[in-house]
Amino acid sequence: MTKEEQLKIYAAYFPYGLEARVDKDTYLQPDSERIGKVTQINLEHGNYELVITAENGYYLCDLDQAKPILYDLSYLTKEIEGGVFLINEIANVISPDQSFSIIQNEDMIILDFDEEYTFHTLSVKNMMRQPYEIIQILLKHHFNVFNLSEDQYINKATLTNKS
Repeated sequence: MTKEEQLKIYAAYFPYGLEARVDKDTYLQPDSERIGKVTQINLEHGNYELVITAENGYYLCDLDQAKPILYDLSYLTKEIEGGVFLINEIANVISPDQSFSIIQNEDMIILDFDEEYTFHTLSVKNMMRQPYEIIQILLKHHFNVFNLSEDQYINKATLTNKS
């Protein structure tokens, strides 16, 4: 992935308080917390640098030295932090105030609404084909809508502070 593509991804999450983890490097103490909020993106002199603000200060690092902290799309139907079931919020955007059932496999989630012949498919492999309102919800809750591979982000659901 190019730096420009990475920058576009960070920019999409930026308004929603994206957190990132700084990779181990020579500038950090071995026991220091490496997780913080991306608070600034510097584009000076052709460099792409992130400012990541953590409890113990801030880090300035190259775009390649940090990974965003995101939920995997498999967590759409599971409870995330704060007791939120995001699938309920998405269903309300599609068909407000309707009850629904979920049909799910590893590639898609189908919301089958009580109205006759009303359903909506969420493709886990290509979330970018969803309506803007759904993408906005997913970005706000830090879901991996860009289908980053597992080595390009940190899974928020399995993150421990000792990572």
